[in-house]
Amino acid sequence: MLEKIIEPKKQISKEQQIFSNKRLWQLIYPILVEQILILLVGIADTLIVSYAGESAVSGVSLVNQINNIFIIVFMSLASGGAVIVSQYIGRNELDKGKLSSGQLIMISFVISIIIGAILLVSREILLRFLFGKTEVDVMEASITYLTITVLSFPALAVHQACSAIFRSMAKTKITMYVSFLMNVINLSGNMIGVFLLKAGVKGVAIPSLISRCVAAFIMLVACFYRKNIIFVKFKYIFHFNKEIIKRILHIAIPNAIEGGLLEAAKVVLNSIVALFGTSQIAANGVSQNLFNMSSLFSSVMGPVFITVIGHILFHPCTFTLASGLRAAGDVKFTLYSGIFSTVVVRVLSAFILGIWLNMGVIGVTFSMVIDWSVRFTVNLLRYKSGKWKTFEVI
Repeated sequence: MLEKIIEPKKQISKEQQIFSNKRLWQLIYPILVEQILILLVGIADTLIVSYAGESAVSGVSLVNQINNIFIIVFMSLASGGAVIVSQYIGRNELDKGKLSSGQLIMISFVISIIIGAILLVSREILLRFLFGKTEVDVMEASITYLTITVLSFPALAVHQACSAIFRSMAKTKITMYVSFLMNVINLSGNMIGVFLLKAGVKGVAIPSLISRCVAAFIMLVACFYRKNIIFVKFKYIFHFNKEIIKRILHIAIPNAIEGGLLEAAKVVLNSIVALFGTSQIAANGVSQNLFNMSSLFSSVMGPVFITVIGHILFHPCTFTLASGLRAAGDVKFTLYSGIFSTVVVRVLSAFILGIWLNMGVIGVTFSMVIDWSVRFTVNLLRYKSGKWKTFEVI
């Protein structure tokens, strides 16, 4: 039924298929495994830190919502770069793809340094402004956790950028292996920090810093491997190309604003949850990891769409796949609809249900469900309209 609502089934001959079902699965499953690992480690992290006390769980939960805003920025930059690199591969303009890869790494690193510096300087002011009514122990845990995790932003940004480059080449296994290693280091470090060293919040934050640095180093070295169709040279990184950066940011900025607003809304919702006491903050933090399971497959398909659409965009047989080729350029609509759904629907309904109707954290959760429903409906109508077919990126 859903298939008929979205689009009637169309058959493509094997001769016209650029990505066979087998090749698509080879592209999808490493990203799926990677996302499952991230999700499971996130749940395990929450369980481990719970042994450090309710205040530690609450502090980590509150700070992660702030961190996620800026992680979205890094992911948006990586996605913007992946779109450009994928399409240059599709056009067989590999030199421009290599230059774009270097520019992506450079701009990701620079922006992460700027964001990290601002957060380090203003961390206490920011946390007290957002969560000033929380208990003293929760605030101290939040400040400690934010200070350490912000130091990992440059490594995280570089890791995201390098992973996007490999996904653009349809090489997703290396990102899966590195993600597995990163999560093993993180989880092992958490267990040592919390159970053996009794380091509390520091025992959770420091392993995150170490694991992200290791992952960034491995992925960056791999990007210099010359047998890849797209590889990076130092001159590509230490060179400012205004045109390429403009193209990357054209995709990245609307995505970052939309995703950042969504995460900012979660911070506002957490500020509301903070009014209900430490136990509800902790319960909300644990439940967020479970909610992430519902969006797991959509998180996987996003990078896959970027790679596939980019590779086939300029192929001679693209007329057979006209229903999806220029979708990546329709960024303004998703930005505006995202702002409406986040600010008007999610935040407003959270205030009404959570505070006015006195439903507490359950009301905040219902506001998320309402937001998801509105987003699905609006995006489905946009897809059916076909207006997204008129956009181009390069």
